[in-house]
Amino acid sequence: MTIILYDLYTTAPGHALSSNTWKARYALNFKGVAHKTEWIELPDIAAFYIKNGITTTLKKADGSPHYSVPLIYDPSTERYINDSFEIAIYLDKTYPGPKIFPHNTSALQSLVVDACVGHLKSIFALGAPGLIARLTPASKAFYESVIAVGYAAGEPTPRVVQWAEFEEGLGKIDELYKRTNGAFLMGDTISWGDFAVCSYLVWVRKVWGEESQEWRDISLMNAGRWADLANELRKYEVVF
Repeated sequence: MTIILYDLYTTAPGHALSSNTWKARYALNFKGVAHKTEWIELPDIAAFYIKNGITTTLKKADGSPHYSVPLIYDPSTERYINDSFEIAIYLDKTYPGPKIFPHNTSALQSLVVDACVGHLKSIFALGAPGLIARLTPASKAFYESVIAVGYAAGEPTPRVVQWAEFEEGLGKIDELYKRTNGAFLMGDTISWGDFAVCSYLVWVRKVWGEESQEWRDISLMNAGRWADLANELRKYEVVF
C-alpha cells in the first residue's frame, strides 16, 4: 500500500521546495517505501488537519497547534504522522530496509540536527524573496499576511551579513564531517543528519536555481564538500 506524502505546492522544478518535507522525502526514498505526493497550498494546511482530525506534534510560540508539512498518511496502519523527524522514526520502526538512524542513534542525531539548524537558519531570510516568487498566488498571500509577519520586527540584517553567517555555519558543520572517515556524518553510512543538511542544499538549488551564483559559491565552499554531499544524495531526490 502506498504512503501519501503531503507537500507544499510551488512553481519550483518538480514543485517540491519545503526543506522539512525534503527530509521526509529523502527518508522515504532511502528506505524504498512506496509513496506518492499530494500537493497542498499554505492556506489549506490547517483546514486539512482539522477536517481529518489530525493531531499535530508541533506547537507555535504561543502554545497553539502548528499545522505544517511534511505530513504522511500510511493506509496500511491508517495513521497520519507529521514532523519530518517523527516520520523518520516511524519509517524505521515500521518498514524494513536501511536504517535512517543506524545503531539506535535517533536521540544523538536529533541533537546534531538541532545544532545544524542553528548554524544554517540565516539562509531562509536570504532566500525569502526567491521562495515567495516560487509560491502560488494563494500561498504567497498567506505567507505575506501570516508567516512573514513574524519576521518583520526590527531592522533587517544586511544580506552580506546573512551570507557570512550562513558560510560560517557551513564551516562549523564541515568540522563535524571532518571528524569522520567518509563522506557522511557517520563515515560511510548515510543517516538522518545527512538528510537534514542536504535539505538546506536542495532548498538553495530550488530557490535560486542550479546555475545560480549562490549555488556555485556553496559548491566551492569547504573544498567542495557540499556539492559532493548533494551529488551523493541526488538519487533520493525523486518526486513521486
